[in-house]
Amino acid sequence: MSANYVLTTDSNSEILVEWQDQYQIPTILMPYSIDGTEYEYDLGRNTDIHAFYDRMRAGAVAITMQRNTEEFKAFWKPFLDEGKDILYVGFSSQLSGTYQSAVMARDEIAAEYPDRKILLVDSLLIAGPLGLLVLACAQRRAEGASIEEVYAFAEDQKRHYNVVFCVENLVYLKRGGRLTGAAAFFGTLLDVKPMIYIDPDGKLVPLEKVRGRKKALKRLCEIAVRHADGPHFHVIHGDCQEEVDFVSKLLREIAPDAQMSYNDLGPVTGAHAGPGTIGICYTAKDRNPLAAPGK
Repeated sequence: MSANYVLTTDSNSEILVEWQDQYQIPTILMPYSIDGTEYEYDLGRNTDIHAFYDRMRAGAVAITMQRNTEEFKAFWKPFLDEGKDILYVGFSSQLSGTYQSAVMARDEIAAEYPDRKILLVDSLLIAGPLGLLVLACAQRRAEGASIEEVYAFAEDQKRHYNVVFCVENLVYLKRGGRLTGAAAFFGTLLDVKPMIYIDPDGKLVPLEKVRGRKKALKRLCEIAVRHADGPHFHVIHGDCQEEVDFVSKLLREIAPDAQMSYNDLGPVTGAHAGPGTIGICYTAKDRNPLAAPGK
C-alpha cells in the first residue's frame, strides 16, 4: 500500500466500519444533537441507531451541525506532521457548509506545510453512494495509485454514483430545508410516498410520485436495476429491516445476479431523512435515474 498520503473522509460518507478498518481511512466525525445533547456519529461503532430512530418516532428533534475550519486543521495536522499528503473526499457542498470549512482549512494550513499536498474532492454525494466512492478510492490507493491518480479518479467518477430513495414522509427533509421543490412536486396527495435522488449538482430533488409504500419500494427497485451499470446494490435504511428484506427480495427477483451490501442510515443523515427511509445505491453512466439504459 502506498503510504505517502492518507485518504480521508467524513462520517457522512457512512462507510462500513470494516471498510474503514481494512483500508485505514481516517474519518472526521460529524456532529448532531437530539433533545439538546450533542454526539458525534462514529459510523455505528458505539451508536445505538435503533434507539436514535425510536426517539425520533417519539417526537425528539435531531439537529445537525457542520464541522468548522479549526476542526479540519486539527484532524489533518497529525498526518501532515508525519510528512504525509492529504486527500479528502467529502460530502456534498450543496447539503452543508462543511466542505467549505475544509477548503478554508486547506488554504489556511498550506503555508505551514509548503511541501505537502492537500487535495479536496467535493463528491456532490452523501451517505451510501459517497461511501461507495470512498471505497473505490481506497481500493485504488491499496493497489498503489498515487494521490493525484486517486484524486483524478474521484473527480472523474463521482457523478457515476447514485442513490434512489424513499422517505416515509417529508417532515424531516422539509424541516431541514434539504429538498428542492418538494412542496410543489408532492403537494398534499394522500399516501404519496416521496421518491428522491441526488442530482448532478449534489442536491436532493424529487424523482417520482408513487402512491403507497410497497408500490414506491417496487418502483425504486425497478429504477435502480434499469439504471445501474453493474451488479452491486448497496441498500441503506433508517431502521426498517423488514422493508430492507422486501427490497432485497425484489432486487434479486429482477436481477438474479445482484450483489448486495447493507448499511444503517446514521443519525446525521437520518436527522433529515427520518425513520423509515430506504435507499438503493449503485453505479451508472450518469445521475439521471430515469435515463434510458446505456445513456
